[in-house]
Amino acid sequence: MECKCPQMNCHPGRSVAKCRDLLFIPSSNKSTPKRNPPLCHPEQRRGICSSFPQPQMLMENHFCNMLKKIVVLTVVGMAFGSAAAQDRSYGRSVVSTPYGIVATSYVQASQAGARILEQGGSAIDAGIAANALLGVAEPMTNGMGGDLFAIYWEASTGKLYGLNASGWAPKGLTIDHLEAKGMHTTPQKGIDSATVPGAVDGWTKLHARFGKLPWSELFQPAISYATHGYPVAEMIHAYWEGAAPGLMEYPESRRVFLPGDKVPAIGQMFRNPDVAGALTILAKEGETAFYKGTIAQAILKTSTAQGGTMTAEDLSQYSAEWVEPISTRYRDWTVYELPPNGDGMAALEMLNIMENFKPSPDGPLSAAELHTRIESMKLAYADVTAYDGDPRFGHVPVTELLSKEHAAKRAALIDPNKANCDVAPAGLPRSDTTYLSVVDREGNILSLIQSNYESFGSDITVLGMGFVLHNRGGLFSVDRKSPNALAGRKRPFHTIIPAFMEHGDQHIGFGIMGGMNQPLAHAQFVSNVVDYHMNIQAAMEEARFTVSKQVGCNILIESRVAPDVLGKLGTMGHVLEVRKEYSTTMGRGQAVLHDSTTKINYGASEPRADGAAIPEVPRLSRSASYVKGDPHHHIDLNGFAAKQERTKDPLIHRIERGLLHHARTTNDFRLCNMTIAVDCGLDPDNTIVALRFGQSRIHNGNVLEHLQAPGRKCNRP
Repeated sequence: MECKCPQMNCHPGRSVAKCRDLLFIPSSNKSTPKRNPPLCHPEQRRGICSSFPQPQMLMENHFCNMLKKIVVLTVVGMAFGSAAAQDRSYGRSVVSTPYGIVATSYVQASQAGARILEQGGSAIDAGIAANALLGVAEPMTNGMGGDLFAIYWEASTGKLYGLNASGWAPKGLTIDHLEAKGMHTTPQKGIDSATVPGAVDGWTKLHARFGKLPWSELFQPAISYATHGYPVAEMIHAYWEGAAPGLMEYPESRRVFLPGDKVPAIGQMFRNPDVAGALTILAKEGETAFYKGTIAQAILKTSTAQGGTMTAEDLSQYSAEWVEPISTRYRDWTVYELPPNGDGMAALEMLNIMENFKPSPDGPLSAAELHTRIESMKLAYADVTAYDGDPRFGHVPVTELLSKEHAAKRAALIDPNKANCDVAPAGLPRSDTTYLSVVDREGNILSLIQSNYESFGSDITVLGMGFVLHNRGGLFSVDRKSPNALAGRKRPFHTIIPAFMEHGDQHIGFGIMGGMNQPLAHAQFVSNVVDYHMNIQAAMEEARFTVSKQVGCNILIESRVAPDVLGKLGTMGHVLEVRKEYSTTMGRGQAVLHDSTTKINYGASEPRADGAAIPEVPRLSRSASYVKGDPHHHIDLNGFAAKQERTKDPLIHRIERGLLHHARTTNDFRLCNMTIAVDCGLDPDNTIVALRFGQSRIHNGNVLEHLQAPGRKCNRP
């Protein structure tokens, strides 16, 4: 008599194995369907099996009868409150919608991006708006003074675009310059750790190619938050507190970011009128203000005051670069990263090495699986440390390092029973970064990462502008033989990497922050999705490990990994430092998925950050239509029909009255700047002209600024 655990949409073949392991009942059923439901977690119904007693001496037929009864009770329970459906090993549900989604590490930034989508913006528009607000709300992790990388997937063509907006070192920032100052390592703080910020030019190039809304509109949420303030969130406060000693060393940073010489408390309102002013200038004047104009002058003044080397030419001659993403095939998925000077190839090489081993039947948090991942990471990181750098200054052997043959040779070095402590990378920098992912209603995906590098970057705030300069120059080497040796106009080795993966109709934009944590976190996420069939939320939440500053066999790992697994890893030689259940040391990630067959989008935001995946709210209908030959013009504005007989009430008056009534009753001024085409009605052949309404500002139901409607002109035949 054959008995099976109920599948109940579980990971294919997994629930049977779970029942067999937990109940000690042998089973020969190991069949695995080729495809599982896209939103199913491998252990989604684990509680159905684990809730059984441990009947080691139980007869198999008695077990089957009992199991049938419990299945019935389970189904009944689901009908009354879906109790069984709540029993899962991850916390949040995937966000799903046919409309757009913005996933960031800060809820309000996700909301701001979603609002841009609602206004007709593209994924790029929403990403820029969210990124700008993150620079205000998370000033230690990102901002105008940092670098940016992005991957963009265009749904209509299936084409993938890569953008490298990492800045170069000032022409005068050289190894000789540091040695003249008595420095024999690259500084991690101060003006000589700052390179030219690339983020603003990155925004500009992305918007010019894929943006829909006017540039100035994208910065209004960030300007508002900076002007009026925001309550400091939990994680942000913790980062702020850790960076306070460095900020105290610089008067401008102390003034802007430590009001009253104190770190803003959790929930305390923090305002930054200086960065509001800088963003306003950027919104009005574009990137010219940053690299040649008012903001550029403030950057140069700050650099000079600190004894830096940055010149006007260093800023004005900088340009972000469109690049071709690099990729590898992992099982039946294609995974993409950006090429050097970033370390995305470490993630791809790690996956290539892992592919030489079968996924552990005991799951992603088993000792065997974790050992394979850790050892693969060490080998890949050793390679990227040795060979990565700016490809404009020397050859980086990307093709060789990502070949399957190279991966097989590296995989052969892994002892399945013993940790290798001699392949560790030379140094492991930390990073404070922000990552966001956006999918719009057309299915276009933006995977974007932006960073100051360490918390508050160089600790130097640009005079009068309210943002810090990053310290990405701290990742250069002073070893003149290194491919990453410091040189003027050279880009440093970079740790911030956006990612993308696809298989058939599934397309995922994802990223996980955290310096050298990022490649190994990417590989763990990919394996969770591909090998263990997790949905993107579960894959993001799953317990992770990361590298330690002590290198060698030292590994940081979350306490959600079972004690017996931790013990077994210890006997293999791994030196483990166990962190809390959800540690930011493991990085903070976001992901979006577009199903090109169903046209449904999914979003995930993990609990290691303060953020969320926020869906776009469908816009209300706001259309302008003209029925030629009808004695009336019919213009429908969110339910307000404005009609005008050809010889009676002025059309402008009626439309304006409808708009004002809508604004007063709903406090909604999104109808501003609407373009309406009308026929003047003077002649059947008359040309249709456009009327643009000016902006109306509404506050507490009162119209503060009247809608302006320019007089219409008709072109008579």
